[in-house]
Amino acid sequence: MSYKNSSVQVVRKRAFTATFFVSGQGVTTRLSEDRPRFREDDRQEIKRKENVKFSHTVGALFSLAVARNLSVQSGVGLVTRVTDIDMKNIFARPDNRGNVHYRISCSSGYAYVSTKGVSTLAVGDSIPSLSTATTLQYISVPLGLQYTLRDGKFSINPAIAVSANFKTRGKVETVLSTPGGNEKAGTEIEGLKSVYYDGLLRMDFGYDISKAFGFVVMPSARLGLSPITDGGPVKTYVNSLGLGVGLNVHF
Repeated sequence: MSYKNSSVQVVRKRAFTATFFVSGQGVTTRLSEDRPRFREDDRQEIKRKENVKFSHTVGALFSLAVARNLSVQSGVGLVTRVTDIDMKNIFARPDNRGNVHYRISCSSGYAYVSTKGVSTLAVGDSIPSLSTATTLQYISVPLGLQYTLRDGKFSINPAIAVSANFKTRGKVETVLSTPGGNEKAGTEIEGLKSVYYDGLLRMDFGYDISKAFGFVVMPSARLGLSPITDGGPVKTYVNSLGLGVGLNVHF
């Protein structure tokens, strides 16, 4: 059966394919209690106040053929996720050294911030946090398998993988209402794991514009296999549905 006459057939063997892609994700989080210390660590209140503003990934995948229609796939991606937190009161709490600062509890962990307008704090003092945003970045490294069926220039490519996600950034920025006026503050988030794992299901739809190049549309689903947090007020598992586009380069 020739390549042109087949309605659906296994792909012609290609030793190596590189896919350069960008993907946006719709994110949901699942929170369970971890180590709540204060009343503001309530997981339902934390979840109610948060909204994922955006999440996207840019990166490259590399597929090595191990059979006519089966490839081993890995790669690297930079994941960026920004979450907005609605206005709420934050409270003065002692940090790990016993120093008292305002403490922000969130699904990513917790953070201590200081203000210029208030020099002395007592435990339990509160201040309005007018707006807050957390920014998380990860280097994601997947390892999985991809199966390919081809019809002429079109292909369907289901894939399954497990990804290790290595934290490169975890920052919180907030605007506080102080007696001297609004004041911006930012610091690193504590209680984030350095690496977490998730499972990936993807269904790629490809179209070859030549023997060497092709376009691909990449719907995907991710399921958190481990929490992104450790030692914070909550354990947070991240799930997502994504849609990406990419360029295939065949070798």
